[in-house]
Amino acid sequence: MFFLDSCHASAETDAALAGLLESDSLRLVVTDSGFGGLSVAADTARRAEESRAYRRVELIFVNALFRDRGGYNSLAAREDKIRIFNAALAAMAGHEAPDALLVACNTLSVLLPDCAFARGSSVPIAGMVEPGVDLIARVLEDNPGAAAILFATQTTVAEGSHHRGLLERGIAGERFVVQSCPDLAGQIEDDPLGPETERMIASFVSDAASKLAPSDGPVFASLNCTHFGYSAEVWERRMRASGVPAGGLLNPNDRMAAPLFPAHLHGRFAQTDVTVRTVSMVDIPATAVNALAPVLARTSPATARAMENWEKVPGLFEWEIAAT
Repeated sequence: MFFLDSCHASAETDAALAGLLESDSLRLVVTDSGFGGLSVAADTARRAEESRAYRRVELIFVNALFRDRGGYNSLAAREDKIRIFNAALAAMAGHEAPDALLVACNTLSVLLPDCAFARGSSVPIAGMVEPGVDLIARVLEDNPGAAAILFATQTTVAEGSHHRGLLERGIAGERFVVQSCPDLAGQIEDDPLGPETERMIASFVSDAASKLAPSDGPVFASLNCTHFGYSAEVWERRMRASGVPAGGLLNPNDRMAAPLFPAHLHGRFAQTDVTVRTVSMVDIPATAVNALAPVLARTSPATARAMENWEKVPGLFEWEIAAT
């Protein structure tokens, strides 16, 4: 079962979302194949505190990484990616018993339709693809002369979900290009604003800009990996330096939790008690904590503290890959 923004939802999805909105408390799992999804957790915590739509909101960020070196993008077989993520989803739901599960990761979201757990789950599950596609489509619809560059990981690009989604929305293929950014997410975890991160982003921007159809309209940079927003100022700088008329950044991270905090619920309670935890089966490197916690603290100090005080849960899910 999936829920996204209600204007594009099915009747089943509408019913699931309505049920969540009727509650006075929410227990949400946010997951990612790394730590970009913590930015979604931070945005959700901020929304919860500011909207006062619920009496209590519990946020549990669960790291879906299965080993210390090499994540889902390093796996050659799509079947292995799906099998491992499916096991991770089932474990998260069983271990944390959430009211809803937010897959704050484009790499994993493109695998969701083929995960048996997601198809049969009674827990509502939201992915990142639809909010991203909707954001890009709306901007291009509102700006007929504009174009967009979709920056993403290898798996996200290879799956083609964003490309198909935009075509289905009536966006002509020559109005956007898709750019794979290998290894960038890991580099951002080490140093989101550092010189190596800037060098990589500059290279990807230059490569993508060379593929654009000639146009005088603005070019928007769509960040379709939840990690990429940590380096927003670098993306803006490199887009300006690329020579294209930069139209701005499109970051769907802050749209993911929006359906849970509709305007008509704002101020329902005097205050909201928000708690945040971070859970991981593998060690979270100190370099990632030191690099990302200060950025998270700007949006949600509670989320930054949760990353700094992460909890290890060994054996949370099975992932072993059979030898060939």
